Amino acid sequence: MTGDPYFTQLSEALRAAGIHQPCLVLDLDRLNGNIASIKSRLAPGLQIRIVDKSLPCLPLLDHIRTALETD
Repeated sequence: MTGDPYFTQLSEALRAAGIHQPCLVLDLDRLNGNIASIKSRLAPGLQIRIVDKSLPCLPLLDHIRTALETD
């Protein structure tokens, strides 16, 4: 069974970089696409709340907060 080419490429890049332990890989283009998708589906005037309980990464949360134009 062949895997998804996207994930195969990520795996190969990690292997080539010598990263052999669990790590978080963030695809900023995909994240931004997901943020844009969320924004396009929000009802006018509806505000979104970001909860940092499970993701205590302040720079990433700030990026998401800024992109969603929320405090």
